[in-house]
Amino acid sequence: FFEKETNLLKLKEKLDIEDGKHKSIKATLRNELDTCKQTAENARNRLEKEMRLQAINHLEEITKLECSTQSQLSKLENYFSEERANHEHTKLQLLEANLWLNE
Repeated sequence: FFEKETNLLKLKEKLDIEDGKHKSIKATLRNELDTCKQTAENARNRLEKEMRLQAINHLEEITKLECSTQSQLSKLENYFSEERANHEHTKLQLLEANLWLNE
């Protein structure tokens, strides 16, 4: 009877040791999982920040291009306005010359 009880106690000790090992491994795996989750979260936050910065930079470039295009458009409008005025002035001069010749 004592031998069986001793064997059972030894077996219980072995089970307790194995249970402790499993709990330790489980805790280690939980910590590693938490670390991985935190690393992934940090990487996601960095990526989002970089993407926002890139978007801001692209918007600034687009704004510069729009301003440049608007400036060039204004210059062209001024040029054509001057050309129209010169054309009208030349037409008037031709009409005056025609009238002078017909007199």
